[in-house]
Amino acid sequence: MTRNVKQNRKREPKMTQLDKQGWKSLFSVLVKIIVTCVIAAGIPYGVYLYYRHLVETDYFLPKTLTVHGNLRVDDQSIVDASGLKLDGVNLFEVNVNTVEGNIETLPWIKKAKVTITLPDTVDVEIVEHQPLGIVNDGQLYVVDGEGHAIKPWTIEDTLIPPIVSLDKPLVDHADVVVEAFQLADDMTRQGYPHKIQEIHYDDATGYTVYSETSEIRIGYDRFDERIERLLIVDKILEDKNVIADYILLDSDNALDRIVVKPKTPEPEMARETAESDKSKEDAKAEEAKKTDDSKQPDTAKKAEDAKKVDTKKKGAKKADVKPDKARKQAEEKKSEDAPANDGEPPEKLEEPPQKLDELPQAQTADEKASMD
Repeated sequence: MTRNVKQNRKREPKMTQLDKQGWKSLFSVLVKIIVTCVIAAGIPYGVYLYYRHLVETDYFLPKTLTVHGNLRVDDQSIVDASGLKLDGVNLFEVNVNTVEGNIETLPWIKKAKVTITLPDTVDVEIVEHQPLGIVNDGQLYVVDGEGHAIKPWTIEDTLIPPIVSLDKPLVDHADVVVEAFQLADDMTRQGYPHKIQEIHYDDATGYTVYSETSEIRIGYDRFDERIERLLIVDKILEDKNVIADYILLDSDNALDRIVVKPKTPEPEMARETAESDKSKEDAKAEEAKKTDDSKQPDTAKKAEDAKKVDTKKKGAKKADVKPDKARKQAEEKKSEDAPANDGEPPEKLEEPPQKLDELPQAQTADEKASMD
């Protein structure tokens, strides 16, 4: 029994051998961990050192910056607003959303999209507001196609009629502004011949259009039908040479009920109109006179032609005299007039008379008797 137990007992290793093997394994593991930590810590640190080197050598500074899509805002204003040209800008650290927001604070800029391509390239794409017109709610504003204010109007902005005027702040009437400009476009498109200067809206009367000649009250709705009636009324007034002070088309119950008030001409304007009409009549009379003169025969010209013919006839009669006979008659007349001197030279002329004071004094009768 005892022998069997001894035979089945296994040989157990001594404690010292286990300790040596364990320490070796542990040391090996620790070495691996330390090496791994060193490597793990060294790589980021090396990257950081390299990054700082690049920053210090201006590697991530924006060197190529492109702006496109802008018409009303110059490139330099956009670049200045972006802040990308400030000292120490690092494109690796730039927040794109912040840059876009800075650019969109500029007037006329609706949307800005910034794209950064490392290490040094920036592309800025601009979308500008499209102006619809000018709105006056106590202050002039440039508004976009949605009726929202783009910016306050300044002297540098182009002022193109019509202007929409409101009795309330613009922020409460954006839809009204869009409809007002659409009304002006519809009137022009359908053939209203006069220039529209202003469209006013208030809650009490609706839309009122001020053209260069008249005030036209349109109302709130059914604009196409009201414009058709306006064109008919304007044609009638033109045929009668009448200018309307105002035209009321805002009846809600009966569109055919239209009120027209003729404009009374001012005295100065009436006088100028009369003078203009008179000048036109004089011009027509002068034109008619020229037409009549052009139709009548040219009597003076015919008389002149007849006179020339008579002169030619007289010249022809004179030419009928024979040259020899005419020469003979001239010689005979010359011989008759010449003095007969028998071939001797003509006598000298007598001495000229003496002067009056050199003539002998006339003798009186007594002196003549005494001499006798």
